[in-house]
Amino acid sequence: MSWKPELWTTYRGNNTYPIYNWFYFTEAFSRGIVNKYIKKYNVKGKVLDPFCGTGTTLLVAKENGLSAVGYDISKLMSIVSRAKTGDYNIEELEQEQEKVLSINPVKLEVDTPAWVKQYFHKEVLDSLLDLRDRIESLELHYKDFFILALMRTLETVTKAKKVGKSLKKRAVPIFNVYAVFEKMIKNQIKDLKRGERKKLFSGKAEVHNGSVHDIPENNKFDLIITSPPYLNKTEYTKRYGIELWFLDSATYLPGLGNESESIENKDCNFYTIFFSSILPKIRLDSEHKMANYSVDNYFTGLEMFFKKSYGLLNKNGYLVVVIAGGCFKNHAVDIYDYTIKLADNLWFKFVESEVNRELVCHKDRTTKLGKVKEFTIVLQK
Repeated sequence: MSWKPELWTTYRGNNTYPIYNWFYFTEAFSRGIVNKYIKKYNVKGKVLDPFCGTGTTLLVAKENGLSAVGYDISKLMSIVSRAKTGDYNIEELEQEQEKVLSINPVKLEVDTPAWVKQYFHKEVLDSLLDLRDRIESLELHYKDFFILALMRTLETVTKAKKVGKSLKKRAVPIFNVYAVFEKMIKNQIKDLKRGERKKLFSGKAEVHNGSVHDIPENNKFDLIITSPPYLNKTEYTKRYGIELWFLDSATYLPGLGNESESIENKDCNFYTIFFSSILPKIRLDSEHKMANYSVDNYFTGLEMFFKKSYGLLNKNGYLVVVIAGGCFKNHAVDIYDYTIKLADNLWFKFVESEVNRELVCHKDRTTKLGKVKEFTIVLQK
């Protein structure tokens, strides 16, 4: 198991790392960027990721012998993070594996919507639902581990291909779902054994299904490193609808800007001053990729996140944020200067920033509107 110093802000940097690569999520950042800042600022205390996604921050913290806490509002992402960062007794895990694989099929009537059925051969879907119900019906200490293996199996056997914000159909054979599931479990256990043998993950991690606002004020951290949703980047919110349906959850991933209710916070209005000229234009529904998206909710939520982070940090603690501006139908909105000025208004000390890449915005996929920066900003309390 070799570790390479990737610093990419996409999931690609995790592809060759066991456990890190258990669940593909395009919007995740890589192990390398988290490891860079933990080592650069000699972090020795607790680490927090309030948008923990698939758990990369938490896993890197464990790799460095640190204690870490993660929050994610998505049920799916919380399960993935817990599965990847859990502490396992391998012997007990293998016993539970045998229990899951040996139980008689659970025959339950499931009202599967047509939009889900279209992406599966019938026998494949029946097998997936059977495995789901087996896992749910058993008392398993490591249930999240098996749910993650099931989600990975689903990704392999489904006709659905994630393209942009949509699911497209692809041609796939009729898989033996049970064989694929068993292989996923064995590969995950193999990775855990290698990590245990090399003593790679000596730290501790805990994961909560909730938002940044649910984090108790008395919890204090030396490092918060995270990547909130990017402005008007909502493609990922619907791509995981099938997985979420299997988990009996809302079939989209919530995030900043697409909350079900408007966010009211009069103290969070710096964005209305900074973007006063463009706000009336990008507030229009026709500018948004998602129908229930609110620019005001996005910026209010982002400002609330920065304020909350300041209160959660120990003195001299660091906040590292990977984020980007957004592409709208007729506008490119960069938030680099805004984020730096917002941090200054909230009493943070600016430490450094780095532009990771520039994203080109197009109108109708042909006319160039401009560029927005994807960047990392480091602040200190």
